[in-house]
Amino acid sequence: MVALDLVQPLFRENLVSIDRYHNFNGLRLSHAHFVSYPRRSIKQLGILAAFFLLAIDLAGCGGGSNGGSGGAGAPSGGGATTVITAQPADVVVTPGNSATFTIAATGSNLRYQWQGSADGGTTWTDVSGATMASLVVASTTPTINGNRYRVNVAGDNGDATSQAALLTVSPPPQGPAISQQPADASVTVPATATFQVVAADTATLAYQWQISTHGGAGFTDIPGATGASYTTQPTVLADGGDQFRVVVTNSVDSATSSAATLTVAQQTGAAQCATQVLPVGTVIRITSVSSSNSAFQQLFIGSANGTKKFHGISVPELEVQLRDNTSGIDLDVKTYGSLDSITGVITNIGTYTHVITAIGLQTVDSVADAVYTPAFIDRRYTLTAGQTMSQTWTQDDTTTVTANGTPAAPSTTTITETITTTFVDNEQITVPAGTFNTCKFIDSVSDGQSTSQTTHWLLVGYGVDIQSISNGTTVSAQSISVNGVALQ
Repeated sequence: MVALDLVQPLFRENLVSIDRYHNFNGLRLSHAHFVSYPRRSIKQLGILAAFFLLAIDLAGCGGGSNGGSGGAGAPSGGGATTVITAQPADVVVTPGNSATFTIAATGSNLRYQWQGSADGGTTWTDVSGATMASLVVASTTPTINGNRYRVNVAGDNGDATSQAALLTVSPPPQGPAISQQPADASVTVPATATFQVVAADTATLAYQWQISTHGGAGFTDIPGATGASYTTQPTVLADGGDQFRVVVTNSVDSATSSAATLTVAQQTGAAQCATQVLPVGTVIRITSVSSSNSAFQQLFIGSANGTKKFHGISVPELEVQLRDNTSGIDLDVKTYGSLDSITGVITNIGTYTHVITAIGLQTVDSVADAVYTPAFIDRRYTLTAGQTMSQTWTQDDTTTVTANGTPAAPSTTTITETITTTFVDNEQITVPAGTFNTCKFIDSVSDGQSTSQTTHWLLVGYGVDIQSISNGTTVSAQSISVNGVALQ
């Protein structure tokens, strides 16, 4: 009012009271101010008004330390400036539930307008009717997952825009869903079979494969089969018809796959008689009789012992025990070799032989450790009918003989032998134990001084002699069992 006091003495005549007006050129006046103006021309009044406004502006707003700044959103009068004090937070919901975004703001005469963006915040659209401090998005669906929301707050002393908050519409954790079932498999002995499942969910999966050997009537867990795929051991004919399934589990639930069936076909030719295809733990027992000695009876026990160490090398071990009631010989031979299931080639690296012989009142215990140098490569199971193979190998024998409990000094000998093998053909034969399919081989073994010849009929699927002829004597199987179950 200082500027007004300076102007008033110049115009004391013909004063007119205009206190009824509250606004003049945008300047708000209160009833407490009594303002008088002279009766002058309109032009003079305009000059007076301009001088009056300039004086008020300089005194109240311009240049002082408490002055405001101009521009859009700047305060235009008294009252609190619009300020957002709490930003909207991101919200995660499951489909069908509502999502609420809330802000807090201070200022004068606040007004709200929420906006939404479906393109990551590039463009924004007003949400109809969303004019409160909180926005409720009702009945959320996966189609609005990833939308963003913000609010514009307008007040008498400026506007403010909040940060954007993210809406995540996430389905609740679910049990595993199997998208690909294990398929049936067909293999030829001794190949392995692989079964696989594909499953997806929102959590970590665990697997347990199961097997049924009774046509699906009952399933049992396979130890260690806890991956998305399972590969069997080398197959034998008896595995045909087995069924496999997998139980897939997560923290919410489990799902069981359909069962896949394994079909196992027999190999043709000599390959179907390789003994190295036997599953670990298989035990074959054969009792045999001789055509030349009615009192003769021999017990054969063949075992697949799994991988063992032989001279520091890990290799599958096959064990044969022979006992007969006429010679007084008790024989235990362990052979160390591996079969290449693709080529059919067997690589033998040595044998361990333990012989106990009863001669009258004397017992002779002999242990021989034979190492093949180089390894003996046996290709007999790759032959086709009529084919012959010949292989020469050298073995270093270390033998320790104990007679009546007194051991002699170990002796070492080197033996070189040549074996010639002919695969005659597959042949069905009848022996006292029954009628069986076999592979017929003729072996001739020479050590450079003598030659012996033996004809063998090896049992298909097991590779053990059920009949042999050597030096005119025929030895035939009287009974055969595999893991306690008789074959006939």
